[in-house]
Amino acid sequence: MEPPPPMMDWTLRTVLLTVSLLGAAAGAAGAFVLLRRRALLGDVMSHAALPGVAIAFIVTASLGLTRSLPALALGAALTALAGAWCVSWIRRQTRLRDDAAMGIVLGCFYGLGVALLGIVQSLPTGQQAGLTHLLLGHVASMTSSDLWSVLAGASVVLILTLALFKEWRLLCFDEPFAQAIGRPTRRLDAMLMVALGLVIVVGMQAAGLLVVVALLITPAAAARACTVRTGSMVAIASAIGALSGAGGALLSASAPDLPAGALCVLVACAAFLVALVVGPAEGVLWRALRRWRLEARVRREHLLRAMWELSSPCERPATTPAALLRRTPVALATLLQRRSWSGPRLRALIGREARRGYIQWTATRDAVTLTEAGSAQARSLERIHRLWEEYLTRRADIAPTHVDRDADIIEHVLGPELVQQLERDLDRRGGGATA
Repeated sequence: MEPPPPMMDWTLRTVLLTVSLLGAAAGAAGAFVLLRRRALLGDVMSHAALPGVAIAFIVTASLGLTRSLPALALGAALTALAGAWCVSWIRRQTRLRDDAAMGIVLGCFYGLGVALLGIVQSLPTGQQAGLTHLLLGHVASMTSSDLWSVLAGASVVLILTLALFKEWRLLCFDEPFAQAIGRPTRRLDAMLMVALGLVIVVGMQAAGLLVVVALLITPAAAARACTVRTGSMVAIASAIGALSGAGGALLSASAPDLPAGALCVLVACAAFLVALVVGPAEGVLWRALRRWRLEARVRREHLLRAMWELSSPCERPATTPAALLRRTPVALATLLQRRSWSGPRLRALIGREARRGYIQWTATRDAVTLTEAGSAQARSLERIHRLWEEYLTRRADIAPTHVDRDADIIEHVLGPELVQQLERDLDRRGGGATA
């Protein structure tokens, strides 16, 4: 591989700045499109822009004009928005779902665009039109005009994102509520489509259809795996988009034989794979860790509750409040009958709780007893279980024969605030649970 050119090289600086701005704007707009569950809409609008570009070129060529970038951009914007409108119209007028409507519009507009591009190639000036760059891009040979067009488009998109952030967030998560409080949901949705179309138009001219589609959805999907907060998701998606564009450009500068546009896409895909595995919100590893912790907590709480229910208070007089919690030993054979545990698994579970100070073995190690700390914890768990039984019976209208099972399932995900609220609610209604 050839050594990378110096960072002061004008062409490299232009490419880096252009694709970084494009990636930042595409990531910000794509985050809201993903939250609206319209991830395919960016692909639809990108393909719908092709016939607009071809029509604009045919019209300008018939007027004796050379290749006009403003005319091509206008044609692409009009047909991209027309594609988005067609999707919305099909959804309103038919019972088709979003994915079906988008698939229909994408196929129709892309087929029309390919047919019109064939007509363009047959024109005397068609071979010099350079319209194939709209599909494959020319990232490595961007000019200052590409930079200024992307700068203008990205600035408008980012300003719209900041100005309409709260409204777009409400539109994404609760559109009926936004309508109920008087928000112009159709106008807000149209503004989101305008921002998306602007990214597609300026990006397709500068980087090509492949790069635009990848930078619209892939950074947003990676950000979704990293956070559950909308603001953080938009910021992370914008940063990943910018870094993907810059990373692809730098890799292409180091290896000139590799296409820069494809490398931008691959960097974005690599970022998504990393976020999919280690993302703190939806990453595979973190979800597996949370699931393992929840299962361990459920097993521990089941053990403590089972021991509390199977043991009885000590018969000697209680001289202190702590002595009220002392319980009689419980045989392992009795615990095995109570829960569907195997012998080795039960012993391993008891060993972990013994290290935590909740359980202690008897001298013969064929029975266990709760410590004072374990008894206090088990008593609290038993009360939570009874609270849920009371609530499900009185408020959720669950049959008494099923209430123990349902309470057993849901009690492990309660937080302390919810438990306190439930206790207050039951006490206010005179339905206090037994300890």
